[in-house]
Amino acid sequence: MKLRGKLLALSLLTLLLPWSAWKLLQELEGFLRDAQEDALLASARTMAAVIPVRFQTELLFLPEHYLPLRDLARRPELDGYDNDWPEAGQGRLFDTPGEDLTVRVVAGSHDGQLHLLLNIASEQERRVRLRLLARDPRGLYSYTLSPEAPGPLQLSSQRDGAGQVEGFWLDRPVEGAGAAYRVELSLPLAARDAEIAVQAALVDTGGGNAGASSRPGRPEWVRLVPRWEEFSDWLAGSALDSTRTWLVDPLGWVLA
Repeated sequence: MKLRGKLLALSLLTLLLPWSAWKLLQELEGFLRDAQEDALLASARTMAAVIPVRFQTELLFLPEHYLPLRDLARRPELDGYDNDWPEAGQGRLFDTPGEDLTVRVVAGSHDGQLHLLLNIASEQERRVRLRLLARDPRGLYSYTLSPEAPGPLQLSSQRDGAGQVEGFWLDRPVEGAGAAYRVELSLPLAARDAEIAVQAALVDTGGGNAGASSRPGRPEWVRLVPRWEEFSDWLAGSALDSTRTWLVDPLGWVLA
């Protein structure tokens, strides 16, 4: 072989060495990632298999419709903003009469009191009427929200002695057509024992007679479920070092 050919072969070999090392590192990284994933899956299966019976019973008898309660570090400032709320964008979607209206609700508890954050979006630039139903061992309460303008809210239930709801209704800017609102509410209820239902409808203000243009159906009751502190303590004591463990339901709600 001529000297020129030898030099060319040596140059190609020099170029191939870094590429081969890079491919080797890629394969090694993939192998380590797969091994770590397999180890974590095996640990998760082992922990699921040894969950104490009392916790398995709680999982088995979870209500069909429920909404996890966030633990609020302090009482939310009733101003229509969600900066006081952890995981504010992960609300439960409630059924509405039409596809052009959506209501998402986040529930929280501070000092045992129930607080709600509602995000409402409509494809039409019309007012929205909300009906909030709540019940606990003391009785059933009904509140209607349909303010003419944004601002503070003070609502009384149709039942005497139920206490007054304080809140704030905020109009939110939207791009293009439609409307969006955010509502914060503080209810005189114990969060742990409560169930809620939210009904919404667009309000027809044309022709001089205001009325709901869509009629809500039967209320969809949702139980408020606090995070399981005892289960969280058990997970913390049973998990591997340098790992974090969550108990989530099929919809992705974090239970512990």
